[in-house]
Amino acid sequence: MMKKIKRQKQSTQKVFVPPLFYCLIIISVLIFIYYYEIILQKKFLWDDVLYQWYPLLTFTKEHLKTFRLPVWNPYVYSGVPYLNDLSISTFYPINWFFLFLNKSAPLQFIQIELIALAHLLLTACFVYLFLKELKIDWQTRIYGAIIMTFSGYVSLRTIQITPISVFAWSFLIFYFFVRILTRGKFFDVFWGGIFLGIAIFGGHPQFWLYLIYSLILFYIYYTIVFKRNNLKNWLLNTLIRIVIFFLIGLGIAMVQYYPSFKYVPFTVRAKTTFEQTTDGSLLPKQLLCIFLPKFFGSVAGGNTDTVPFWAANYGHYYWESGIYLGVLPIFLALFGVFYSPRKIKYAFLIISILALLFALGKYFPLYKIFWYIIPGLNRFRFPVRFLSIYTIATGILSILGLEYFLLDNEKVQIHVHVKKFSKYILFLVGINVLIYLLFLMGMFKNLNRQFSFPEIYANSQKQFAVFLIYLLFTWLFFVLRVKIRTKTALFVILASIISFIDLYQFGNKFSKSHISPTDHYVYSRLIIKLQQERQKEIFRIKTREDGYMLLKRNESILWKLEAIEGYTSLPLERYLTFNVPTSKRNEILNVKYSINIDTIQNRIGIIVNPKYLPRAFFCYNYLVVQDDSAVLGLLRSDSINLRQTVILEEQPQIPTIGPFGDDSVSIQNWQNDYIQVHVKTTAPGFLVLSEIFYPEWCAKIDGQPTKIYCADYLLRAVYVPEGEHTIEMYYSKRNITIGALISLI
Repeated sequence: MMKKIKRQKQSTQKVFVPPLFYCLIIISVLIFIYYYEIILQKKFLWDDVLYQWYPLLTFTKEHLKTFRLPVWNPYVYSGVPYLNDLSISTFYPINWFFLFLNKSAPLQFIQIELIALAHLLLTACFVYLFLKELKIDWQTRIYGAIIMTFSGYVSLRTIQITPISVFAWSFLIFYFFVRILTRGKFFDVFWGGIFLGIAIFGGHPQFWLYLIYSLILFYIYYTIVFKRNNLKNWLLNTLIRIVIFFLIGLGIAMVQYYPSFKYVPFTVRAKTTFEQTTDGSLLPKQLLCIFLPKFFGSVAGGNTDTVPFWAANYGHYYWESGIYLGVLPIFLALFGVFYSPRKIKYAFLIISILALLFALGKYFPLYKIFWYIIPGLNRFRFPVRFLSIYTIATGILSILGLEYFLLDNEKVQIHVHVKKFSKYILFLVGINVLIYLLFLMGMFKNLNRQFSFPEIYANSQKQFAVFLIYLLFTWLFFVLRVKIRTKTALFVILASIISFIDLYQFGNKFSKSHISPTDHYVYSRLIIKLQQERQKEIFRIKTREDGYMLLKRNESILWKLEAIEGYTSLPLERYLTFNVPTSKRNEILNVKYSINIDTIQNRIGIIVNPKYLPRAFFCYNYLVVQDDSAVLGLLRSDSINLRQTVILEEQPQIPTIGPFGDDSVSIQNWQNDYIQVHVKTTAPGFLVLSEIFYPEWCAKIDGQPTKIYCADYLLRAVYVPEGEHTIEMYYSKRNITIGALISLI
């Protein structure tokens, strides 16, 4: 009898559900509300997800499912290193998971969209964990997860996977970094380093570099403020752990980073000027977007709900400058800065201000000094991307502000602060009502020539009205707290609802396009014809001319057609500086079919290029010209028959070649990273391949290593003695192997 009673008591005990579970359920519901049209495939993500990531990850999957590394992409820019490009995220494990959701079947576009949406859930989870480490109560953590997950920076980056990938992991990295400083356990050093490595695999080197600088700033602040009385021992103990933390992260990523490091000197990023790298600086007037995010119009995948973005010449400046966090979150951040007793707030305040200043780029007077001093700044464009760090730091300040706002009611001083702050907000309401009335009266039309367009001026009025509404909600939120000194959960719910509606209204239209991938990439009769031709002969195609496009950006990857154009972040510098007339370029690059534009009938088709050189041919003469401009000059002229004479940039260590002989060249095997050609010649000469020269390509002749010469400015050539020979070219995995060994160590 006693045993039965005991069992009955045990069965009435409540099952503990971790608050993180509630957080993930809430965020999942909100993600569905925000992106339900994409989840249900009524609308689709656009821009880079469609133009870049769908073709590139298709290429990745096609290789990985056959257990091959995708090292060389022959389908864009006439051939370009693939794995060496950090931004492609070849080794990023999250991508691998979603790429193989449908096993070995062809990649579906929804899988790419799921990668983007999964990072929103990861962001919420990692924000929650980080705030838990800061000893924030679980309800406020959920508010923090909401404003970070749906912040302007994130909502404008769902069309670009790599920024939100690193953004999500940054909170987990901060979580372990704080634990290293406060607990000093090797467990945290080890796992923190691993997740830093995963973030680097995420593929946005600019963001993770800024993140590392933010961690260093945080460490310096923490040391000065909290450990100055025991500085020597503190530095001795923590510096070793911090160094190990960074070494583990960077070391794990070396399998990706080392090949990329060897690649960058050959790309457009090798030589960059201050003017080039400050392209994409945050315009000072865009600071207004902290409160009025669509004052200068907006961009959307479909029809925008404002006017087209007019603050800059290009639409991508709109989503690059994702500065909006919501009206209530910004004022909670200010409240936290003024009144929160936590000293840690100043670390995030410093990081937030510095990130905002650096985002201004060339408009920040000291930026050029830092451009010379701080490693990395002279490699990346768009300083506006510092707003990723601004979003993180300002979001944390907002959470600290709400935490203090909700403290126990017995602390009367808090309500004095709330009441005082609400008066400041009321004062701002009054000023902005006056500004809004002046807008309605048309008093600002002469301030900007753009305001002469009625629709632009009407949009400015509308945006001020929206801001006023949320400013009033913010004021009422603070006033209500003065009146109600209990039920703090109510204020967390209100803050979350107001912020989510605000951020939803701002960003929900941006990422949604009605154009599906099947509508965008049409498998036409032209593509079928080109694919059939490709089975018979290896050739390239020219798909663009004066803004006209025969194929969409990177579409050639999907259909396995080799194009001379492309859409990637790191093309080879020598390829982009191949400044010769179009006809000559097409001849040298083995372009058999070129775009043909009929302006009268407004039609686009293809035309055969009768002068294109074969993909592989034999030359009995060579000319050594060591100056690049001189080589280009010769190629522009008709003084050299390129079918008979090859231009080299160094003196070959070979016997004298020629005279002319008879030869036959046949391609035996032609893969992305391996080429085999059979040559039969009665005299020595050079086998020239219309393949882009890059040092990681190696060659063998009859199984013996031989040198590849840079020919005709950007092609490959191999010296071949008389007789019958087999020439192999293969992409060396040496740098990948070195990187992998470092990662394993």
